[in-house]
Amino acid sequence: TMANPFYAELVGREPEELIGKPMLEAIPEIRSQGFDILLRDVIKTGIPYIAKAVAVDIFRNNRLETIYVDLAYMPRKEQEKITGVLVVATDITEQILSRKKIEESETRFRSLINEAPVGTCLYVGPDFRVEVANDIIMGYWGKGKEVLGKPMLEVMPELKGQPFPDIIRKVYTSGKTYEEKAAKADLVVDGVLSTFYFDFTYKPLFNENHEVYAVLDMAVDVTQQVMARKELEASETKLRGIISSAPAGIGLFVGRDLIVENPNQTFIDIVGKGPDIVGKPLREVMPELLTEGQPFLQILDDVFTSGVMFQSPGSLVKIVQQGVMTYRYYNITYSPLFDTDGNVYAILDIAVDVTDQINAQKKLEQAEASLLEAIELAELGTWSLDVPTGEASFSNRLMDWFGLEPSQAKRTAVPGIHQDDSERVYAEIAKALRPGSDGLLDTEYIVVNPRTGQHRIIHMQGKTVFDDQGNPLK
Repeated sequence: TMANPFYAELVGREPEELIGKPMLEAIPEIRSQGFDILLRDVIKTGIPYIAKAVAVDIFRNNRLETIYVDLAYMPRKEQEKITGVLVVATDITEQILSRKKIEESETRFRSLINEAPVGTCLYVGPDFRVEVANDIIMGYWGKGKEVLGKPMLEVMPELKGQPFPDIIRKVYTSGKTYEEKAAKADLVVDGVLSTFYFDFTYKPLFNENHEVYAVLDMAVDVTQQVMARKELEASETKLRGIISSAPAGIGLFVGRDLIVENPNQTFIDIVGKGPDIVGKPLREVMPELLTEGQPFLQILDDVFTSGVMFQSPGSLVKIVQQGVMTYRYYNITYSPLFDTDGNVYAILDIAVDVTDQINAQKKLEQAEASLLEAIELAELGTWSLDVPTGEASFSNRLMDWFGLEPSQAKRTAVPGIHQDDSERVYAEIAKALRPGSDGLLDTEYIVVNPRTGQHRIIHMQGKTVFDDQGNPLK
């Protein structure tokens, strides 16, 4: 019999469209929603009906809308007889829709956390209760769903004394995000306190009043990478120590420009330009490689192109050391180094100064040449005995004296010794070969040329060469 403007607006009608009409005639769209049944029950029983957040489908604004109301059906009595029902409907649609949006947002947020590809959890409030945590981060902690709703330090008491509680408190109070790479964390997993390393972020979350209400923790376990890096760093440190103290000159030529990197002191000394050579191209550090027409820059370029190691023993290198041109000999190795794609990115240079050995070898060769010249001038003959094989070698002059053919240049016995001297000579040779002896041989004997029958008196002198164990070699 009556309807105020607020109710009329709520159901999308004008008051005159409602007053004096049956409810289902005035608002036919509620016929199947049960409100007429509720009204009859209130009239029949006299018991009020009160409900919160009731959904009602109402045709208004030219379309069917779902609204939400706090609803009350209050029976009206006159002389103990129910004469009508007072309907009080409070529109709470905006509140309900807003709450649903928040709930949907929270559901999506929880889903994002649970499905995140990195360890993620939400700490809520000043005691940092674990509101949401995905399986990844609970795996890091060595815990299960029992952590939900518990404060951080109750979940992980081992964090006391570690920096994380102080860091998260600072994020909560300051509202500023905190990030750290490879942070060390000692966690009890499977009952064992172990050290792990994490890349992590603490991100503050704000409520409608712009106050921090929670901190989002996102973490990635980088323990294996950190341990591998530490092992690599230790290995590199050890290698640098070995390289720096190595007697060989060792340096790295990086890129096509052959930039000098990681030279050891021996390499710096060989180059002879002082310590300020790192980061410079080799052609700039050693211009004499170009001006003196030396092949090494081209060889290095070829190694870069081919990826094949180059080795050269006893190479003569002209180097300006401390302003003075020097001529020294080196055993050189250029080893290509490859990146992960199989391309040469640098060349390892190892150079060993063998100048003294080369000069000594040259002196020895000169001495041998002089000796051979003296032997020829003195018309002497020479022979040698390889003790392990028992094979004797003779010079051309001795072969002529002994009447040997070229095919007999190597024999297992001294030929042509006269039978009167043979036993004595072989005994003296055996004595000179005896371990512990002075190894000296000095004797005379007659040799008979089997081809001409000519007799010669030979004065033979020699000295045995022994190895480190005192055994005769020759």
